Amino acid sequence: MGHQRERRVHDSPKNTHMRATQDDERDDSSSPSSIREEDLMTNVTDFFLAVYLLAMGEEMTDLHVRPQEVFGFADSPTLQERITAYRENTALVNPKSFAREIMTLRQHLHRHHASISC
Repeated sequence: MGHQRERRVHDSPKNTHMRATQDDERDDSSSPSSIREEDLMTNVTDFFLAVYLLAMGEEMTDLHVRPQEVFGFADSPTLQERITAYRENTALVNPKSFAREIMTLRQHLHRHHASISC
């Protein structure tokens, strides 16, 4: 059974929570705490940060709507740099891409909420 490790970061102005989760994969050939790189994920609760990351080409791999909306992004070489740029107000994004991703993410959320309500 895998062991889960978490790292929490609190974004000061909006108290945004992000969590990177790693699942340890155990087998006979590796140490008990080996971690597969592809299992790394960062969870974001800030809707507009999620929109920005999507507009910049980051991959959203998970979405939860209950008890709160949580957007899971696959870790990439640029993910943490983009999150930092967003928090420091230095991020630049194409406004049309940003607007398109707002509509797309709202549609995803609506479908998730509707599927839970049924």
